[in-house]
Amino acid sequence: MSTTSNATKSRFDHFLLEDGEYLVESYSGMLFLMDENMLPERLAGVIHVCTQSLIFDPDQWNFPVYKFMMRDIQSIKQWQGQISSRVYSLDDNLFSFETKAHTESRQNNESKPFNFVRKKEEIIAQLHGDLDSILSILTKFIGFYRNLQERQAIMRCNWILDDIYRERTYDTSKLEPNETILLTLPVKCVEPFLQSDGLLVVTNSHLRFQEFAPLCFNSCPQIPLKDIIRILTRRYSLRQIGLEIFVNTNKSYFYTFKNPRQRDEMYNFLTQHEVCRKHLEPNDPHNMTLKWQNSLISNFDYLMYLNSIADRTFHDFTQYPVFPWVLADYVSETIDLNDEKIYRDLSKPIGAINPDRLEFFINRYNDMETSPKFHYGTHYSTPAFVLHWLVRLMPDAILKLQNGRFDVPDRLFHSIKTAWENVNVNTADVKELIPEFYTLETSDFLLNLKKLDLGVRHDNQRVDNVILPNWAKDSKHFISTLKNALESDYVSRNLHNWIDLIFGYKQRGKAAEDAHNIFFYLTYEGAVNEKELDPHSKHAIIQQIKYFGQTPSQLLLDPHPRRKNIFVPHCLFNMIDSHNSPTISNDVKVFPIQRFLQTPTPIVRAFVSTRYAIFVTATGAFAVFQWANPIEESNSSDPSKQMKNTLPFNFQLSFVDDKTIVNDPIQMSISELGSKSIFNKKLKQTSREVVCAISTNGKWIIFGRRWDNSMIVVHSLTGKVVQVLKGHQGVVECLDVATPKGHVLVSGGRDCCVAVWGFPIEGSKGFIGVHSEREEESLLDSDKKLPLSIAPLRYLHGHTSCVVAVVADSDLDCVISAGADGSVLVHTLSKGKFMRKIEFPISPPLPPKNTKKIHQINHQI
Repeated sequence: MSTTSNATKSRFDHFLLEDGEYLVESYSGMLFLMDENMLPERLAGVIHVCTQSLIFDPDQWNFPVYKFMMRDIQSIKQWQGQISSRVYSLDDNLFSFETKAHTESRQNNESKPFNFVRKKEEIIAQLHGDLDSILSILTKFIGFYRNLQERQAIMRCNWILDDIYRERTYDTSKLEPNETILLTLPVKCVEPFLQSDGLLVVTNSHLRFQEFAPLCFNSCPQIPLKDIIRILTRRYSLRQIGLEIFVNTNKSYFYTFKNPRQRDEMYNFLTQHEVCRKHLEPNDPHNMTLKWQNSLISNFDYLMYLNSIADRTFHDFTQYPVFPWVLADYVSETIDLNDEKIYRDLSKPIGAINPDRLEFFINRYNDMETSPKFHYGTHYSTPAFVLHWLVRLMPDAILKLQNGRFDVPDRLFHSIKTAWENVNVNTADVKELIPEFYTLETSDFLLNLKKLDLGVRHDNQRVDNVILPNWAKDSKHFISTLKNALESDYVSRNLHNWIDLIFGYKQRGKAAEDAHNIFFYLTYEGAVNEKELDPHSKHAIIQQIKYFGQTPSQLLLDPHPRRKNIFVPHCLFNMIDSHNSPTISNDVKVFPIQRFLQTPTPIVRAFVSTRYAIFVTATGAFAVFQWANPIEESNSSDPSKQMKNTLPFNFQLSFVDDKTIVNDPIQMSISELGSKSIFNKKLKQTSREVVCAISTNGKWIIFGRRWDNSMIVVHSLTGKVVQVLKGHQGVVECLDVATPKGHVLVSGGRDCCVAVWGFPIEGSKGFIGVHSEREEESLLDSDKKLPLSIAPLRYLHGHTSCVVAVVADSDLDCVISAGADGSVLVHTLSKGKFMRKIEFPISPPLPPKNTKKIHQINHQI
């Protein structure tokens, strides 16, 4: 007989445990089996003592893993006697038990359906450990299963386990020098189909988890607090007891606590910890929505974010992230992602796409006598549906869910085309997709790389790799196409409708009823109060949730805003100057930015850098464009890169807003701006142009001419107001950022004053100095500092009329300002010292803003 040994590895993991079963302890030992000649054979391995079973994992993998359920064990006792030619005494730590059945699995470490063996036999085993204490525990467990109903027996066994764990403390030998424990709480580490007991410990530098009975998976992280970037509270099995901790290595860890109070204690302690607090990223749903609206994050990333804040997590199959079907054509030889006919209608739930099937659901809903009514008895996301997609990737999980068997071949995930047909026709199938369908790194879930024997369908087709649409070359091409479809213009314009159905106002109530989007009531958060349930009812409801799905937490009570239109203009730009600045070549047409605006208006400000171009119109609408190719490559020594950058390239629009900024409730904070216009309606002026300036790094747009004499600083890529400046007693009529250094902003107003404001300097505590080259950073970088000084650094006086134009130059160290009466004043920028006054007799009066004239004067100086 072959004796292939893998003693350094283990086949045992949490997928071999029953639902609600926990590992008590593991011991090395022996199992004595009778071969076909009724001769005993000793198998070395590991004995795992669990709350519902004894599991023996032989070191020789050509033998299966043996599992003996407590409910099948008739008796257990210490054993002595002779086996073959050897006599064993009580000191040899042998015990025997009589059982009427056992299961065998994972022979040769293969994921196959379990072998269920029903026969009475006496099993003899040797355990290297404290046999008396183990037999005491096992005798109690077996007694519970013999004398109580199974559910009650499980609860009693878990109580004994809790008593054992309650006495355990954290192993301080794992701490680093000078590391001290600040908080310790008992928790369960959660993975799909697993809850592993242990202690969660916060020290002055780390978050540590110590398992009581370690399983074979990496659930014992020792996380430096500085690596924690996000902490989210979670619900788990109806209760608000979960905490998910995200680290900067793109991983997360999920823990549950005994009660909400302990969970909140850990959450508050971590978020207020001196080290952890410095590195936590802000969790601002409003800001994330703004970024998505303005195409700063992808549709995929935004859906992942919504899933995350709606209690969806990869650690729990009952709350797995949900993604939409977006394509509807899986039969054509080729597809064009620009053709809207190939897409699914995202304004309808998946159950309402087929009108004929929808009629069935509506009729059933109307005929229901029970309350509350529902359209769909199944759900779009359940553990079974998640594993339906992932059967090839996680076969052991589906074997656990289905009691050691794969589903019948005709029901397995076999073909993309068939799966789409089922969710359109089958009244019991309304499942949506999972993130893996849009992630290239996980495309292997479509391939049978483990060579699983999944059976033969009724048409004699063997279930193997997933059959892809004709237009897909392979699994990676299929996933890539779906990913591109998810980011397409059609989906971007309509995704907010699907968000309303899954996370928003159409999830419940009258809006959900009108959208034919009502599921069984127990799938909704808050449908039952678990405190009012008796243990039996609570268990039944939790089982319902585990197997029939949970609806995500409702995030919105109003319609989700739609994404702003994304355009890709075909204007070609060249880089022809020594500073790598983009300029329009002579043989290319000038691109009319205004054609993207529903109400074309003049452009009053423009900003161009090596990364972005910003255009502000007279109404306050602004557009941000991003270069299609990185300009920095033009300095590369690589000839191919140099040639690439001497060619024209696309200039892609990344953001456009056709509304005056204060009138867009998504962009602006209503609490800050009220309901008043950005303009002072009492002013009588010949021009209604917006007054604005753009910082030299393009990050901030400063708007003046506001009704309350203030200025607002707006983030150029999110449209969010980040600061309100108040320093004038009259309406601000002109703005300018000092060139070329850009370290100050100057403003002039109807109070006859010029104010100088400072931008913060990197590495400096003040607002004075010159920006470093690193200030030309990505506009996406978050800035925890205020963009500008909260008050003017200095005032420049001398005007006796409204200041209508202002220009500043840091190299010349001067500020030139013009008054409505034709007077021009020159001050030093650094000290605010008055230099001279120039009189220009005016007839007719100067227009409110004549920046060109001021620039001419500036160059003459």
